[in-house]
Amino acid sequence: MRWLVLVAVVAGGCGGDKNICEKAREQQMEMCEDSESCFPCACIFRGHDWEFGTNEFGIYDFDNSFCIDAEPCQGKKEEDANACVSDETTCDPRYLEGVKLFDH
Repeated sequence: MRWLVLVAVVAGGCGGDKNICEKAREQQMEMCEDSESCFPCACIFRGHDWEFGTNEFGIYDFDNSFCIDAEPCQGKKEEDANACVSDETTCDPRYLEGVKLFDH
């Protein structure tokens, strides 16, 4: 009986220690399911953050956009993750400043 209680306690603790950034990333991965090869979804599935690049006219250009190492979950990144978890439209990777990047 003691083993059963111990197993229940350990099992109950699994997955419960995710930080807010990990929860936000999971939401983004769900949004990217059908477009995982599109930027920035490819970065999200590899656990990276992303940076949008621009061309010489200041227009967003995917040829100059790239994945970057994920930053620590603190400061602005933590605030953004909190906003994402409470309202997923704030961090939908399929949109950039109101412009749909690719069809879902």
